[in-house]
Amino acid sequence: MKRIKGEIEMNEEKEYDDMSLEELQAIRDMRDKNKLRNELKKEDEINIPKNKLITSVQLKKDVGTVDLTLWNGFREELGVKGSYDNLYGHFNYASDTGCDTDISSVNPTEYFTSLVLHAVFADSGIFDASKIKIDVASGNGKVIKVPYMTTKITPTAGLDSCECVSCCSVTWSNVSLTIERVQSETEVCNFDEFQASPDLQKEVLVAMKNGLTEWFEGEYVDALGEATEGHTATLVAELTAIPSIEGSCCTAPDVINLWNSINEAKANLEDGDYYPDSIAMNAIVASVFARPSEIEIPRIIENSVTYDAKGRLASILGLKVFISSEMPAVAQGADLAYVFQSNRSLITVFGMRPKSYADPNPSCDSISLGITLYAKIDSLDDSSIAHVVNA
Repeated sequence: MKRIKGEIEMNEEKEYDDMSLEELQAIRDMRDKNKLRNELKKEDEINIPKNKLITSVQLKKDVGTVDLTLWNGFREELGVKGSYDNLYGHFNYASDTGCDTDISSVNPTEYFTSLVLHAVFADSGIFDASKIKIDVASGNGKVIKVPYMTTKITPTAGLDSCECVSCCSVTWSNVSLTIERVQSETEVCNFDEFQASPDLQKEVLVAMKNGLTEWFEGEYVDALGEATEGHTATLVAELTAIPSIEGSCCTAPDVINLWNSINEAKANLEDGDYYPDSIAMNAIVASVFARPSEIEIPRIIENSVTYDAKGRLASILGLKVFISSEMPAVAQGADLAYVFQSNRSLITVFGMRPKSYADPNPSCDSISLGITLYAKIDSLDDSSIAHVVNA
């Protein structure tokens, strides 16, 4: 008679004829499970996606089939720094004490989404000039209210013993933002060629990054430009697209006029109890400070303008400079720069977690790649913003 060993928990071998019906059924179930496990293992080995981009788009980042070496290469080329697990660490994030939002709850889970958005935020420093609010339960059309209060609470001095402080007049305001669905999508043709070419995959990432960067910067610039500013500083002479370095003894009038207006805007905001720390301008306006040599401008201007290691304008009068192509073109009466307080002027609200998708179109030999995110950008306290306007 056949004997069995190891398939049921027994201290000694047992013949089938001596087994109960329950014991026989247990052996059959165990054999079925082992068979199914072996079949699934073979199927997984056959169906592991060979292409790194499609794998990362379709699968979560904890799936072992993702080639991290390839992705790290893309990260370096796209200028991405830091961990995927702290995407929104790029922002000047702030919340009420004791009510901190778990930022990880809105971080994308797919490598594709996280890589593109990291590259977007690394591409332009203006993202650091915004407060951020996160409401992961909010989708398209949801209205989010962001409160803020007056810039100061005036203390009371000279109180007598047991004298109570009178009520302080602190005004609370709020701005309402409606979450929008933002979608970036492309249909990639010649799917087989694309699937086999990391260079083509990277081009898609770069193009998507460039488009989203432009959208974000445009929203920030629009929010600053559409705000009813707390102060307007107008140049005494028109600045043209080609900055002038001529004048009496080469005094660089464009530099002096622009610097004076920026200084006026900064001083007036500070006089209104604000603390401006940022300035947005386009590359043409920024180039004004790079045209003349050191001896052609007053020493006070020279000492208040700094550049980074690559020779790009970094700060003016202690204000961090953000250069964006979305700023208005240089023209008569146009806004040349926006001076503002980063933690009070701009607000970015993010809703549901960003996500990516990849939809193959076999009949067209193509695939649709896209990213969907839910966000809204606006000004918060308009009085904390100053406009520097061309004559």
